[in-house]
Amino acid sequence: MHLRISWQYAVAFLALLLLLASAHEFTHHFTGAAVCGSVGSKTFGTFTLAEGCDANPLRFWATAAGPIFTFLAIWIGWYLLTRDDLRMRWFGFTLIFANVPINRMIVALTGHNDEQWMAKQMYPNSKLAFWLVILIVWGCCLPPLFAAWRAIENRRRWQWFAGFYILPFALLPLSSALLENYLLLKRHVLVQTVYGAPYLVLVVDAVSIAICLVMWKSLMGERPPVAE
Repeated sequence: MHLRISWQYAVAFLALLLLLASAHEFTHHFTGAAVCGSVGSKTFGTFTLAEGCDANPLRFWATAAGPIFTFLAIWIGWYLLTRDDLRMRWFGFTLIFANVPINRMIVALTGHNDEQWMAKQMYPNSKLAFWLVILIVWGCCLPPLFAAWRAIENRRRWQWFAGFYILPFALLPLSSALLENYLLLKRHVLVQTVYGAPYLVLVVDAVSIAICLVMWKSLMGERPPVAE
């Protein structure tokens, strides 16, 4: 694949990134509602189980559901990257990086992500569990990333790969600072909820879906390039 970046692709990529991040949290949210028998709450980057569900032994699955969704999406991207159809390969490449695999890989090293939380609940203070989680997370991310790296045919392959790998990770705290910390928590914009989710989350998701639909061809690599 010879990567080509247009402004349409950049905007659609950002919209897809926000949509997938929200889908990750909604997967937590809806699984928690199914497990607990009642709905909890969620924001852009957090979820809370329904009151009284802390004693439910199945609450583990509410936490596990988010990473399962994200890794499944990354591996679907890997699968699409193997197709003969160049449009599918483009979207597969995009899907891998729009799920921000570096986020799962790096945060696992700090011990603060979903996967490490589950390990701490099952095996408190276990160094072996800590490193096994890192091994599993990296094992889930590295094969699709290696396939994406091999798919790049541009000169300066490493720079292109680094851009797709690192820049989305830099966008996450910016979106969190604006959407969650400022608009939702500080300014209380559209904080009213439906099924535990603030209207602001639903509005951002709706806008992201609309952008992805309008600019779908760019996600499939069909837009003319403006930079390469």
